[in-house]
Amino acid sequence: FAIVEALIPVVGPVPPATVLNSRLVLDTVGVPIEVLRSIVGLAMAIGVVRSLELFEQETDRRLAEARRRELLASERDRIGRDLHDGIVQSIYAAGLQLEAVASHVGERITGPAAEELEVGGRVVMGELNRISGEIRRTIFDLRSAGLDTRDPERLVAEVADELRAHGLLEISLRVDGPWRVELTDAQADELRHIVREALSNVLRHAGAQRVALTLRLAADEMTLEVRDDGIGFDVAAVEATDNDAAQGLRNLRRRAELLGARLVTRSAPGRGTRLSLTMPVAASRREP
Repeated sequence: FAIVEALIPVVGPVPPATVLNSRLVLDTVGVPIEVLRSIVGLAMAIGVVRSLELFEQETDRRLAEARRRELLASERDRIGRDLHDGIVQSIYAAGLQLEAVASHVGERITGPAAEELEVGGRVVMGELNRISGEIRRTIFDLRSAGLDTRDPERLVAEVADELRAHGLLEISLRVDGPWRVELTDAQADELRHIVREALSNVLRHAGAQRVALTLRLAADEMTLEVRDDGIGFDVAAVEATDNDAAQGLRNLRRRAELLGARLVTRSAPGRGTRLSLTMPVAASRREP
């Protein structure tokens, strides 16, 4: 439009109007310059309208995706509440009733039958506690799966808060570094899985009471450290097996490889475990 409007003027005494002008266009193409301007203007209008339609379609798609994620998170939260307020409480009540019955019957029964009753009661109580723990971990996985953020500080804090809210572990979080990091969608997704897997491993295997999370932010990399006060283990011996703990470590290593990150696990029997993940990131300085 700039060419046909500004660079092709009407005939005039000053160059370039004496050479390139509307009369030359009419003589060459047989179409008045005004018609060409109208055609180009119409094409511009169609392009603008089409661009707005594409923008509106993309906006609708993103709104629909946001609503879908919101509904999914709401459904996860509902299922978690139902599990916690319904099944877990029922199991707890059943355990109390079992203890009361065992105590009442134990006063009337002696000998081998009493011993069998005591052993059986302990087995059942242990199984109820195990099931209750599994359900609580499922609630944690459901709720932490619904998190949607690319800020590593918020991501780690929200996953930790979900676990802390159920009183399963005492968790602290410290953030070091004057940098602000925004992860890509792929990095955020993998980091979320790594944090969840690391804390789940602590729940299942460490027998820990406290976990310290440390997030160190630098200009081109980020380090997440997960340290617990659990029973610890021989890293080489566990990795050589094929049990659940070894599978958890392998899952962490595979996810770290997808991030181009370095994963180091240090542990020893009776000395807890420290897991360190260092990954490349893009960062900007925080405003003072």
